[in-house]
Amino acid sequence: MPVISFNPDERFKLSRFSKIDLGGFVIQDEHIRGISANAIALKDLKLTLQGSQYGNDVVAALAPLYGRLEKLDLQRHPNCAGNPRFSKDKTDFSAFTELRVLCASSSHWFRSISCNASATPHFFTYKDEDRVGTYALLPPNLEELDVRFDWPNGIFVQQIYCSRLFRANAKSLNTKGFPWLFEILDMRSTVKRIALTEEAHKCRGRNNVMGGTNDWQVPFNPSEQVQKAFIEKNVELGIKLLEFPANVV
Repeated sequence: MPVISFNPDERFKLSRFSKIDLGGFVIQDEHIRGISANAIALKDLKLTLQGSQYGNDVVAALAPLYGRLEKLDLQRHPNCAGNPRFSKDKTDFSAFTELRVLCASSSHWFRSISCNASATPHFFTYKDEDRVGTYALLPPNLEELDVRFDWPNGIFVQQIYCSRLFRANAKSLNTKGFPWLFEILDMRSTVKRIALTEEAHKCRGRNNVMGGTNDWQVPFNPSEQVQKAFIEKNVELGIKLLEFPANVV
């Protein structure tokens, strides 16, 4: 990805922008600070973080925008070298008081493995990961939450074997894997839409045959109990899972 930096001579130009999309560039925290301090009209920002960047450091660099930003898209560049730094540090977005739309990589909050990690555990997230309390890390006035899960990190499972097991037993699992979402319903009353999407990894890691394709994304309908909970709160829930062909292992 190309590298971009903040040029102090561009301050006047930055002051006029209400939307900035830097999703296709590498940009370090110091330059993010320069942009956020001078883009005084900014409402909509997109950034892609690298493996060496902590989510909370980037949030701190965006401090001048806490009371202005209305939409933030903060994704992660695929990490193929090993376990990412950010997996130990859950990103806290609660300081963004005016943020209405948050699009973020799941790795800001949840366990993450690299496609080339030496150990690639198979597990169901509801058994092996505590996601309760995620609501407290969200903006207080959030209306739309869009979380992208970069495979092999899935919404309910990690790895293809568990993905197939989950699909085969989805009805009997009922509300498992949803408590953290129920908390958002109860504790963030402004939320009107939640989208969870599994995305094919963008490399050819040895544990991700052929890199995958988002053509494998299919809608997933949770149990009637889960659907009822969202309908009662008037919140739209959209889930897309990757459905792997039989020849992909």
